[in-house]
Amino acid sequence: GVLVQFEEFTRDHHVFELVRIQNDRIEDELFYAEAGSVFPESLHGIFWMDQRGRSLRKGPYESDPEYRQVCSTAAEENLVHFGEAAWNPETLCVTGVRQYSGGPLSGHWTWMDEGGGQSTPWSDGLGWHMKYDFCFRDKTMTYIDVLTRKSINRMIEDNFGIKNLFPFDFEISEPPWLFNVAMVKKPWGW
Repeated sequence: GVLVQFEEFTRDHHVFELVRIQNDRIEDELFYAEAGSVFPESLHGIFWMDQRGRSLRKGPYESDPEYRQVCSTAAEENLVHFGEAAWNPETLCVTGVRQYSGGPLSGHWTWMDEGGGQSTPWSDGLGWHMKYDFCFRDKTMTYIDVLTRKSINRMIEDNFGIKNLFPFDFEISEPPWLFNVAMVKKPWGW
């Protein structure tokens, strides 16, 4: 796979960089939450986004025989990890996760390597500047709403070419009833 390394607000293409990682060494190449971090234990590790239901190809999980794959489409995303995000124990949210960029150590998301360290879906998304918040609905920590945050200044610049219309930036989130992506805790994982 490939991951995205380093970005913040410059939006210069030379700052975004795909970095090839070895699939058999992801635990050494990705910066993820683990024991001793501020993140709850259920968010430790590296999460495989099995959007195509590959793990179910031999039938349902013995521990959860009623589970069915319900995604109607799948993206070329492989892994998400929270090592460079922030945890807010008051709101029960992981904040600042970025899909097309990330922190200086290892990013937050990985993509399929289409050969030569290239990823067309990632390249097509260079203008996608949303941040994601992974928010538990309650203290049972069994259901996560994945909320998107968009920068108003960036949306105006992307759509109208007006840079920094406001001297300050603020972000808006889409409510879950309008656009909802979620993670549900199961006996076998998320």
